[in-house]
Amino acid sequence: MNGTWHDDLENAATVDEAVASVRQYLGALPAEGLDEFARYCRPSRITADGDVDDLTSKLAQAQRNPQRDVPPPALLGEVFDFVLHASLRISQLNRARVTGMVNYGWRRQMSSQMMS
Repeated sequence: MNGTWHDDLENAATVDEAVASVRQYLGALPAEGLDEFARYCRPSRITADGDVDDLTSKLAQAQRNPQRDVPPPALLGEVFDFVLHASLRISQLNRARVTGMVNYGWRRQMSSQMMS
């Protein structure tokens, strides 16, 4: 997988930006490789952070209980890795919003309110 997708997630400053990154990623996937699983990975199905969590759950279940080789395990693993990363990033952004922190994650910085 292109590391740019993961960089885009880490650079997302809001939940909406992270969700948009997931939609863009899913839109770039080869639909023929996903076969019948493609219905879950349609970008139009991802409109909010809960949709990313739902897709993460479906992908995890597909990995635990593979149906034939559809989608191929390598592609399924790649998509799962990205969507799981997105789910974690969205969780970080939500936590940061609630606690008043900015850029929570790899570049932890506290807002000026928290510093005083």
